[in-house]
Amino acid sequence: MRILLACNTMGRGGAEIQVRDLAVRLVARGHHVMVLSMLPFEDFEEELRAGGVLTVTLDMTKGKASATGLAKLVGVILRFRPDVVHAHMFAAIVATRLARAALAPMRLLGMPMPVMIGTAHTPFELSPRRYPVYRVTAPFGDMWTNVCREGIETHERFKAVKKGTGVLTMNGIDTSTFKPDAAVRASKRAELGLSDGDFAWLSCGSFRDEQKDFGTLLRAFETMRKQGSRSRLFLAGSGKLFEEKVALAKSLGLSEAVTFLGLRSDVPALMQAVDAFVMASAWEALSLVILEALASGLPSVVTRVGQNEDVVVPGTGEIVPLKDAPALATAMRRVEALSPEQRARMGEAARAHIVSRYDIDVIVRDWESRYEGALAERLAGGARSATAP
Repeated sequence: MRILLACNTMGRGGAEIQVRDLAVRLVARGHHVMVLSMLPFEDFEEELRAGGVLTVTLDMTKGKASATGLAKLVGVILRFRPDVVHAHMFAAIVATRLARAALAPMRLLGMPMPVMIGTAHTPFELSPRRYPVYRVTAPFGDMWTNVCREGIETHERFKAVKKGTGVLTMNGIDTSTFKPDAAVRASKRAELGLSDGDFAWLSCGSFRDEQKDFGTLLRAFETMRKQGSRSRLFLAGSGKLFEEKVALAKSLGLSEAVTFLGLRSDVPALMQAVDAFVMASAWEALSLVILEALASGLPSVVTRVGQNEDVVVPGTGEIVPLKDAPALATAMRRVEALSPEQRARMGEAARAHIVSRYDIDVIVRDWESRYEGALAERLAGGARSATAP
């Protein structure tokens, strides 16, 4: 198949990482793949090209609609002639639908229309004005999916998606990258100044907004320290709220116990160095970093949002209410109290669960099957139209 994967931008967000991994593996499976970024590439372009993926950008500006950008998109589709266009995130989904509308006259000239698939990676839209845009452009899409049930329910409630038509699809990770490794653990613990008896937690995420709710996590950690915990907490990530959270940790008396690592490229090694993972998210869809932590064999404590209950199943960690620092502290203390053998068994169960359901190769085969099924349905529909009296 000829497959065009479109995304708002290509940076180090969850949706973008998913597009990268999907593209490279689809090429390895024999397909012709192009990745289109509406904004200039921030990352991954060289990596994609090295993997045999074609790349193109519309050079649009964030937050600005552009007729020129839409015209470029139409031109890309005309030249590449994809069988499937799979767009990720709101702007790319709407743009590809509009391009399909613009190409409609070409169908009269015998040009086959590509299958149009859109995947949302959020439980809700940041602006309510997006829902009617989804609704108006829906006739130009063939399939709309979301990586969490809450997202499907929300979009159906706001009539952005016709009830019963939203499809739940999964994110995937490379479980060969995120896996237990004793040698890496020893080296990275030494680098972080951790001795054999130190218990360490890790949390990763962007500080651009309050999604990861590091404030609640820090308050929970303050409670734990007051209760006698001597564990360490490492926070990896960057964003405009970074300094604010550093100041909060200092005001809570946590400067010696909490280490702000900033943006890191060694997250797989960091996950080996620590003993457990925690994420106090205020909202999520299907978090890649939680999948990565579980695949790394880390017992995990997360909040009850998005698909977390499908990911952190019994025997792999604990789930607590969101914005509840006391409950979060209690769950983290329970994990700390486990014996090393109990945590090891929990980590083994966590990894087995992720490998079986969320390994990227499993997800790629699932998407390949969906593409083939949607394309076969499109071709069959076209044949029926051609032979209809």
